[in-house]
Amino acid sequence: MPGYRAHLAGGGVTYGITMLFVGGLHQPISVVLAWLCCALIGSLFPDVDISSKGQKYFYRIVFVFLLGLFVMRQWFSVSLLSLILLVPAIMPHRGIFHRVWFLMLLTLLIGVAAMLYVPAYSWTVAYGLLFFFVGMLSHIILDKI
Repeated sequence: MPGYRAHLAGGGVTYGITMLFVGGLHQPISVVLAWLCCALIGSLFPDVDISSKGQKYFYRIVFVFLLGLFVMRQWFSVSLLSLILLVPAIMPHRGIFHRVWFLMLLTLLIGVAAMLYVPAYSWTVAYGLLFFFVGMLSHIILDKI
């Protein structure tokens, strides 16, 4: 079971490989760094179901989103996201968050939600989700080794 540093390294490697496939080397530095962050966050995400660095960072990031939704008075979104955040607390470690089918489904659902709610940014979100997904895959692969 690799530690968070190994998972971050795996996320960095899969980020580099994915950059070569999507031709991302010609993007602005802000986009390149955003995609790197997505891959690194994805590489820690499957351990959200245990007390880990990934869980700590995940909840900090989601707290910012919740705060923004709260300020914008998006009560339904705040409620829904709060309910979703309870799921890792009731799941066993290496349960659903370590299943590729679930990670694919999660990525697709976030992508569909983005297309519905912010269609102008759907391609931006899609690329971010691609890097998030390959980061998650790197985590699963490293855990299997």
